[in-house]
Amino acid sequence: MVLCRVSLRTASIANTTKYRANQKHDQLSLSKIYFMDIVVVLFFGWPAIAIVLIIAAVGVLLRNPVFLLVALILSLPNCYYLLGTNNWFQLMSVTIPAMLGFSAIAIKRKWFVISVAVLLPIYLFYGYFFYLVMSQ
Repeated sequence: MVLCRVSLRTASIANTTKYRANQKHDQLSLSKIYFMDIVVVLFFGWPAIAIVLIIAAVGVLLRNPVFLLVALILSLPNCYYLLGTNNWFQLMSVTIPAMLGFSAIAIKRKWFVISVAVLLPIYLFYGYFFYLVMSQ
């Protein structure tokens, strides 16, 4: 009878240890999921759009084409996401990186007014896109 109690106690301890190990594994996998959600939002969501627009504005204000090229690279994931739509957003997803690249070339050639004029449709598009998302 004592042997039976010990074996039951040992079995319950083993089950508790196994449960705790599974719980730690679940917490670890949940933390990976949350991290990936954060990464996806940072590259494809509104923070990425805001960062691209801020870096592009800083590039034009400082008249440095490197900032515009960084904005071009950071806009690629978001533009790739917009490429999956079935309306005129597809056209904008191709033209946004092209406009950022042309604006960098215009800054390099000292065409500052043209650089601002090329960036203006990007700001208007994202403003309209923000309005569409928030009005749903």
